[in-house]
Amino acid sequence: MLTVSRAALIAVVLAAGTHALLPAGPLQIGLAAVAFVLLARDRRFGILGGAVLMLLALPYDRSANTDLLRIASIPVRPHDVIVGLAILGALPELRGLRFSATTVVLGAFLAVGAVALALGFLVGNEPRDILRDARWWFLYSIGLLATGLPGHRTPILRGLIVGATAFAVVAVLVTILPAFEDGLKHRSLIYDIYSLRMQFGNSAFLIPAACYVSWRWYRRPSLASAAWLLLNFTAVALSLTRVLILLALGSVVLAVIWWSRRRGGSARRAVAALGMAVAGIAFGIAINIGHPIVGVLTGVESSVESAAVVDRLTFQGSTGAEGIASGRLETYAEAVSRIRTSPVIGLGMGALVDVDYELGTDEFSTPGKLPNVDNAYLTAALKAGAVGAAAIALLLLRPLTAWRRRRHDRMTRWLLPGWLGVLGLTMTQSFATNGYSPFVLALLIVLLGGLGYASSSRARAADQR
Repeated sequence: MLTVSRAALIAVVLAAGTHALLPAGPLQIGLAAVAFVLLARDRRFGILGGAVLMLLALPYDRSANTDLLRIASIPVRPHDVIVGLAILGALPELRGLRFSATTVVLGAFLAVGAVALALGFLVGNEPRDILRDARWWFLYSIGLLATGLPGHRTPILRGLIVGATAFAVVAVLVTILPAFEDGLKHRSLIYDIYSLRMQFGNSAFLIPAACYVSWRWYRRPSLASAAWLLLNFTAVALSLTRVLILLALGSVVLAVIWWSRRRGGSARRAVAALGMAVAGIAFGIAINIGHPIVGVLTGVESSVESAAVVDRLTFQGSTGAEGIASGRLETYAEAVSRIRTSPVIGLGMGALVDVDYELGTDEFSTPGKLPNVDNAYLTAALKAGAVGAAAIALLLLRPLTAWRRRRHDRMTRWLLPGWLGVLGLTMTQSFATNGYSPFVLALLIVLLGGLGYASSSRARAADQR
């Protein structure tokens, strides 16, 4: 008998498979919508957990943003449909927003965004650019909605772990399979030209997932959890993002040191967990270096240079210190220069920064300009000045201020070090101010920042289990 859970699993596999292997189109959108509806009916995930799972399972940003289905020149992604359905589905279950420090921080951030939105129109920024900024900024509002929904803690965490695992599987399979025309691998090879990078907005959430799997293995070692840990770090390595690799590994190092120092901790298990993490990174690098062989055998692979992988990881060639200085650091300087013209309230949503590079053959919507830089705080300051930078900093740091009240919570033991890794990544990547990551980040901020066992109401706390 085909149960809702099995039907949801089949739909998720089909949605992820077509998203990875076929050109972007209505098929992927339809399958993603079906998968989400089925997950929302599954009590293990519900509406918010199902949305988190689907958003993380389907790659977004970077090369996944190329050759999209467009309606009246507006790009449409499966993620847009998932977010829309999730918000509409959650509204009828809303029982009223709960006032807390987390609610205040979220509300303040959204209020700053409303001012930046109005300012963008007042100064004459392009409406397209303004609405693009408004999309990611106001996705954080899902956090406020979550405070008024019952029983969302475990489903959201389950969606995070399963979604990140599904993304890891997609990253591995896309790498080792041939580059089917207009599929995700084909687009990624064109986007990065000389190397294949499974780096997307989803990649940031491999860090808390890695901490969870490490915690699971540390508590009860098994072959299944060991293979799971290897898979996670293989996907981390396939991103070829040096900071992500270092922060994912560093988060697990911090976590196992913490766990081993607790009563009943095991230094031997801590060392073994780190060994498996390093092995997963080595395996991922080996797969990335060896994947062109598959293309040679099948005759459908684009030409890539395996040496580019080694150069990137060892800071050689165009991705070395000079490349960083002329790329990322130069955009930082340009952003600071623009912020200085309006340091307090910024330049409004829709503000852009000048860049003198391109990503592969991908053309920017506005030639020579980008809506963000690879730093969440500079990007927020560009739109809303020092006020915006402070607002997003308070929002992202909120979970840390609540940690002492939750230090005995098992969830905190793995999610806190994972969150520290995510925070580190906000300094060098734009995921927190781009794409659909804000939706997931807002839900994690609510979970870590004051609900669940930290709630002042016992009934409310029980609802979050």
